[in-house]
Amino acid sequence: MWKPHLKVIAEQASQAIHVLDRFNILGNASKAIDVVRALEAKQLKGIVYEPALENTPWLHLKRPENLTDKQACSTKERLKYKLRSVKACLHKERLKHL
Repeated sequence: MWKPHLKVIAEQASQAIHVLDRFNILGNASKAIDVVRALEAKQLKGIVYEPALENTPWLHLKRPENLTDKQACSTKERLKYKLRSVKACLHKERLKHL
């Protein structure tokens, strides 16, 4: 999924089928989640939701089964809010099952 790589494939093997693997799809989803979380944290700075997003970049990227007890509690706490970053994480979890 590296852009120069895709460009060469398009030029040299235009009939090739491009297959995306699970690793790349979930990697892109993680990057998107991080962008959503960062924007949301900036927008909600000083508002009641701020503590729910504070110090959470890595929580959004970790697999749920790898969270510590404290991190899992923080994740459950964030689920109370209707935040875009939380919804994005849930969508990523659904992607794993496709």
